Order: sequence, then C-alpha cells, then structure tokens
Amino acid sequence: MRAILFGILALGLTASVGGCQEPKQPLQPTIKSDRQMYKKEDIITLGNLVYVDISARDYTTQHPLMCGEGKDFPAGKELFFRHLESGESVHAVFPEGITPPKDLDGEFVFHGHFQNIQKLDRYKFKAPERDYRYFVVSSYETHKPSPAIEMKEKKEISRQEALLIAEKAVGG
Repeated sequence: MRAILFGILALGLTASVGGCQEPKQPLQPTIKSDRQMYKKEDIITLGNLVYVDISARDYTTQHPLMCGEGKDFPAGKELFFRHLESGESVHAVFPEGITPPKDLDGEFVFHGHFQNIQKLDRYKFKAPERDYRYFVVSSYETHKPSPAIEMKEKKEISRQEALLIAEKAVGG
C-alpha cells in the first residue's frame, strides 16, 4: 500500500514540476524592419491565426482599406485575423487570383509577405500611420478544430480496481 501511495505522490510531483517550466514563446506575426518593400522571395509564414469580424460591435480598429480603385491592390479581398497567443492583429490582403477562405472557422496559417502602404497620399479621411503594414497572402492552410468527443457511458470502478490501475501506472 505504501509503494502505491509513494508512486502516486511521485507521479504527482513529476507532473507539477513539469508544469512550472516556462512555455515556449509563441510565433510572433510581426517582423520589425526598416525595409519598405518585401520581395516575393521573402516568404514569411504566420500561424495560429483566427478570423476577427471587424464589423462586430466590440471591435474597433483604425485600419485603411488596401483593395480598391487607386489603392495598393486594385482588386482583392481583405480580412482581419488575430494571433491566438499574442493577440496581435493581422490585416490580410488576398490579391486577385488568391481565393480567400469561405469558411472562416478554425485556425489559419498564411504564407506571403508584409508590405508597407505604397500609395499613402491616397488616404485622405482615414490616413494610416506611415509604418502601417499589411500581410499579402500568397497561400494558406486551414486547420479545423477536432470535434468534441462525446462520453456515452460513465463507468464506476471500485477502490480495488482504482488501486490496481494506479499500481500499473507506476510500474508496480
């Protein structure tokens, strides 16, 4: 009985020590640089992104629109995303020829490049900051959440069965 209790305590201590380790740094979807333009060869991957509905009441933003006549991209679609860990916003531009996702549920991984606004003088009413950058998507992946596992039956076990399971877990 002592060996079983010792094993359970040791297992619990191991689990709690592992929980004290610092988490890995999340992928940061911001690249700091003095460069104004990025070449197509400079492909960057941004992961852990979820769609943000900017028309929602509780969301405020000061974003410029990139796609449209006289803008940086004459045709395309713009969507906004948020990095899951950092909370940082990503203004994504899907240029003509890159079909944006229709189903916006799940997590996204984008491949493309950051670009500063090229035609800053075109923005009269809602002028963005000079260093405002958006992400030009060249391709993307969608990761759907796993469906929830439904428990069909709850099984009661005796104290003796619980002790046997614990003993096997600690190798006894």
